[in-house]
Amino acid sequence: MLGRRYRCKQDPIQCYVTVVEKKVPATDFAVSPTNKTVTVGGSFQINAVFTPENATDKSVKYESGNSSVAKVDAKGKVTGVKTGVTAIVCTAVESGITRTCTVTVVRPLS
Repeated sequence: MLGRRYRCKQDPIQCYVTVVEKKVPATDFAVSPTNKTVTVGGSFQINAVFTPENATDKSVKYESGNSSVAKVDAKGKVTGVKTGVTAIVCTAVESGITRTCTVTVVRPLS
């Protein structure tokens, strides 16, 4: 018979789709500058450059070898605290690759 409707007595089928972004791992990274002289109370920014440029995770962990000489924040801003020399260790979070910026802190000129 034409025009007849049939009703399904079962629950409708559900389908879930998860879209996952393709990860592009960093094969290397560099920091700039690698050496810097800064005055007590002065500051500068460490910049990280990843290879390839389209690496998915470009996060870096920054750590001062001696925070009484120079401190560094989570975004790579370095501030001179007292005269001396220390290293800022920069670690790419995903790959674990490390690079260093040597910091010399001097007295400001009077």
